[in-house]
Amino acid sequence: MIIESIELKNYRNYESLKLSLGNKNNIFYGDNAQGKTNLLEAIFFAASSKSFRFCKDRDVIRFSEEEAHIKMILQKCFVFQDKPLVQSKQESIIHHWN
Repeated sequence: MIIESIELKNYRNYESLKLSLGNKNNIFYGDNAQGKTNLLEAIFFAASSKSFRFCKDRDVIRFSEEEAHIKMILQKCFVFQDKPLVQSKQESIIHHWN
């Protein structure tokens, strides 16, 4: 499966985030404490219903908020003879946090 986009609301340090991802490589870089790991945690949380950090569910909700939301849009990719049937020509996308 390919993650097409992710939206966060009141998740950790994100008040709101809408991010479209490329079908191949996505590179996240930036200074410390900008939210890169929080974004990866949100993807993991959406896929598994739990955090990879040792925390309570309440810990992922932005401070002073009552609830958080994660919306992740996936593209299903079928594989035949080890080659994807659905392919994209989109190149890597680089996301910078500042």
